[in-house]
Amino acid sequence: MTEFAVQELQLAVDDADQDLRIELRLPRSGDSLNDEGFRIEVDGREISVVGGAAAGAMYEALELAEQPRLFGPEGVESTRRNPYFNRCGNPPLDKQGRLRKLGSVD
Repeated sequence: MTEFAVQELQLAVDDADQDLRIELRLPRSGDSLNDEGFRIEVDGREISVVGGAAAGAMYEALELAEQPRLFGPEGVESTRRNPYFNRCGNPPLDKQGRLRKLGSVD
């Protein structure tokens, strides 16, 4: 999945046809990013991106690819997200394996 996100980011940068410098960094010591978290820091044409782990790197690459498409290259903004998906891709099922209605208890 991370490879897909990097491809999307490369396409967005190519489409923007701007001289952008993108730097990928590891989280700082004591940073409160969880595995899915990311931070995008914009300073003119220089963009630093930090992912909490591989999932965070994927989410930040997709976010960074989306911003210039929606708002133009000048619309890329510093962003910090810390989503948490403890059951990503696992729908709530009842004991029989059927999709459970929200709010119901087994």
